[in-house]
Amino acid sequence: MSSPFLISNILDAACDRCTPVSLHSLLQQFDPEATIAVNASTSSIDFGSIAAPSLHILRLGHWTEELTQGLALMQAHWPSTPTIGVFCAADQTYKDILAGLRGGLNDYVTCPVTSKDLMPRLHRLYTMVPKEGLHTVEPFSQARATSSIMVGQSPPFAAIIKKIPLLAGTDVTVLITGETGTGKELVARAIHYRSTRRGHPFIALNCSAVPDILFENELFGHMQGAYTDARQTEPGLVEEAEGGTLFLDEIDSLSRPAQAKLLRFIQHREYRPIGSARTRQANVRLLVATNADLRQRIRTGEFREDLFHRINVMDVALPPLRQRASDIPLLARHFLQQYQTDWDGKERRLTPDAMTLLLHYDWPGNIRELESVLHRAVMLTANPVISAEVLDLPIAVSSGQQPAPLTLKQAKQRAAEACEKSYVVCLLTNTHGNISLAARQARIDRRALQRLLHKHQVDRHTFNTTEAVSFPVMPEK
Repeated sequence: MSSPFLISNILDAACDRCTPVSLHSLLQQFDPEATIAVNASTSSIDFGSIAAPSLHILRLGHWTEELTQGLALMQAHWPSTPTIGVFCAADQTYKDILAGLRGGLNDYVTCPVTSKDLMPRLHRLYTMVPKEGLHTVEPFSQARATSSIMVGQSPPFAAIIKKIPLLAGTDVTVLITGETGTGKELVARAIHYRSTRRGHPFIALNCSAVPDILFENELFGHMQGAYTDARQTEPGLVEEAEGGTLFLDEIDSLSRPAQAKLLRFIQHREYRPIGSARTRQANVRLLVATNADLRQRIRTGEFREDLFHRINVMDVALPPLRQRASDIPLLARHFLQQYQTDWDGKERRLTPDAMTLLLHYDWPGNIRELESVLHRAVMLTANPVISAEVLDLPIAVSSGQQPAPLTLKQAKQRAAEACEKSYVVCLLTNTHGNISLAARQARIDRRALQRLLHKHQVDRHTFNTTEAVSFPVMPEK
């Protein structure tokens, strides 16, 4: 008996110019047991419980960045599923079509659409699906959500998400930089699982955790009898990552001799296990990360300049959390939902004072520190409402320098502005970014509230936590 043929039909724009097409009857010509799964949007799909569709049909207007992100979400979960775009906008341009093809579409048709237009495309894409059965992807469990999803909506976050498909489409070495806790390994995994190497291993190595004398053995392996304790042949991480991706974190911690060995491997993709007389060829992609300023390390002689140029073919610079503060409410909600499932199943929420504290804190440990703070808060209180006291955070982080003295008038003005901004933040937190409701609660005109938001550079969308963009990072099987 053949496998059901599933379609995910994403209706992003209605069109009455297209001839009504019975997709079900068309598909039955390829598979008598064809079935159709219809979803109103990508956000309504329960990826964990639905088998991988054999095909996506997207009816849409103009191509947008949201469509690219939605398609990336589906492809991350169902990498073997091809997609047809049906462009139905009356003022359709080739820019939309090209953007759609670059954004992940496998084929397209333009309005008005008939069954004759779809038939050959359905046949071609249907033959792309293995007949042994549908590909399924290991479902995301809530217990692993923290390490499987990147969450945010700020411009710096959106710029990173936009860059990931471009980096995944190449096979060059990528240097990922950013402070500790900004999510460098998550980005590396996203690049790997968005690339053609996603069916092969993703192997990560923290270079600072490997003693210098063992680095070559860890990377390239050894042969039996290569040294006293080498009782059997052991493969290195390069061999384990064959066909896939090797991720080297904290590459700045490597010594000069280790850097020389890595440089030769990067240049030729050749290596020789310790004790072997034969050189082997490696088919791996290299991603590296660091929280250090490598150019400064080059000036001090700690890092090889030729190695830097080899690993810095393409780069991704991750912003610290303090530069994407508008993502803090979204990340906080994400982590609280995660720990609600892991801990006791009780829903948790933050008081306005607690949210204000999170927004004003400097986060030297970035997202990892935010995650730890909220994890600790969930464990320390059984109260569903988490107050600022439970978070146990200082009001501000000292920069180590004393601020310049202020006049009394300046101090009063600064305190008044801080109080005003704090009030606006609390107001929007309570109303989830609803401007009309917030203005009524504050008993001020809506336009007056808008002026306050502009004055203090507060984005109301920050507090609408339903608008977060969640970019999946496929967990390794």
